[in-house]
Amino acid sequence: LMDIHATGCYTSVAQMKYLNRRNEQMAGAAEGASVMADWFGGVKYPHYTIDEAWKRIIWHQFHDDLTGTSIPEAYRYSYNDEYLSLNQFDNVVRTGMMSVASAMNTDVKGTPVIVYNPISTVNRTPVEVEYVLPFGMNDVTVYDKGGKRMKSQIVKRQANVVTVLFESEAAPMSLSVYEIRPVKKAGALATSLKVSENTIENSIYRLVLDENGDIASLVDKRCGKEFVKKGESFSLALFGNNKSYSWPAWEIIKKVLDQKPVTATENVAVSISENGPLRASIKVERNFGGSRFVQEYTMTDGATDERIDVRMYIDWKSKGTLLKVAFPVSFDAKNATYDLGIANISRGNNTEIAYETYGHQWADITADDGSYGVTIMNDCKYGWDKPDDNTLRLTLLHTPETGEWCANQATQDFGEHPLTYSIVGHQGPLSSAKAAAVSDALNQKKIAYLAPKHKGTIGKEFVMVSTDNPAIRVKALKKAQNGEGIVVRTYELSGNAASGKITFPADILSAVEVNGIEETIGEASFSGNTLNVDVAGFEPKSYRVQLAAPAHPIAPAEYENLSLPYNEKAIT
Repeated sequence: LMDIHATGCYTSVAQMKYLNRRNEQMAGAAEGASVMADWFGGVKYPHYTIDEAWKRIIWHQFHDDLTGTSIPEAYRYSYNDEYLSLNQFDNVVRTGMMSVASAMNTDVKGTPVIVYNPISTVNRTPVEVEYVLPFGMNDVTVYDKGGKRMKSQIVKRQANVVTVLFESEAAPMSLSVYEIRPVKKAGALATSLKVSENTIENSIYRLVLDENGDIASLVDKRCGKEFVKKGESFSLALFGNNKSYSWPAWEIIKKVLDQKPVTATENVAVSISENGPLRASIKVERNFGGSRFVQEYTMTDGATDERIDVRMYIDWKSKGTLLKVAFPVSFDAKNATYDLGIANISRGNNTEIAYETYGHQWADITADDGSYGVTIMNDCKYGWDKPDDNTLRLTLLHTPETGEWCANQATQDFGEHPLTYSIVGHQGPLSSAKAAAVSDALNQKKIAYLAPKHKGTIGKEFVMVSTDNPAIRVKALKKAQNGEGIVVRTYELSGNAASGKITFPADILSAVEVNGIEETIGEASFSGNTLNVDVAGFEPKSYRVQLAAPAHPIAPAEYENLSLPYNEKAIT
């Protein structure tokens, strides 16, 4: 934990943090898809491409780059590298997915869609895919691998090109076949969603906005618990006089956080932006000090219904201002718990030397008596603070007021920023395993592509890896660097010793425990197609396993290298 110096590094240059998070997620997805395709024999594991893309982003995970304290000119190269790696990982994911999909049964009535869930838990997050409506058709219906109709809605339309959002319950680390059928008008499906200009609810929550578009009330209908502290709201919190003359981007000064913040109340406009059977949203648009904010409060029915997403767009132009979002809760909590990636830590309220703290995908505030709690998740932010027993705050943007030194940082992060933060209520104590699973699903979105129709030998669903204990997660699945076997990296989520089994699609021929650089450090226990795992609390472990050949191998992809003449080398 940084005490005073470098507390701003959790937030400064927000685009760099956003791209880093996206690359970390896409890298994991690329490795998993490539392991599947390589095991089936369809496409060789692209060691060079994956290593090159990983090294390119790791190169920027240092001070002053990822920390957001480099000179502006440096980020021309940093952003370029991040986008290059994203494109490489995306190509690798697509290649691996389509290779395995070539052996799946996509012979459906409509248009096949292949859905890839890269995380090692069941994932109910809705899926988006672009689809071209045939002439005369205005809507779609969507069906799962068993022919069951799923909830769906069109969320974007440009002529006959539409973006379809559909319900999907995907098995851990899996590929599944869905189908889209064009129709003139889709028949209505029952839904618990209700939305008006200031209220939205599903089977779990009821949310009410005040006249400023902030959350004035949020009730968990399962137990009747009100989240929001009486007389306050879950709202944007803007801190002016964000002066930092010695180390502007590096530091957030405590006296700035000790001010009473204001919220954005200029030109508030509230509207219903989505009202479908699967997802409903209220859009709030407003301004403050030259900056523009758009928030969409979103709930689902038949998906991740326990998670309220706030999809946000910011056009930031506020000098000398720190932006947070505040969550004043209706119960007392002396501590909050912060995600550390492969563990978590509990911390108390702000002190003079420990105020702005870090957390990865989530932080949680739970009542001292353990009766209820609220977990806040996000897809690209790392800075948090807890000013009192009732409030948790997530830091969004930091633009300091500077002196002559580092004057360029006075406009730091001016521009456009997309992000999502989410609210999840839970009865009883925090389950860090569930918080990790739900936040992983927010960050590591399912990937979907349309596919050609054909018969297949491996059915309509293929699962590469699954675990029987939610506290034990597979963090990474990759080909061993020496090419001999698959490396499985696991970690324990609850902080307690745990045992479990990791299941593969074929019998294990051999298995050993390895260290971080894949050197053998011990034997591993296995039987049939399951690997036995015993871990201490928060303990990471890695294994290298050799699997038997698949019952239905895939013919290797045919390709030919083409010589393309050129006269200049360039990067764009």
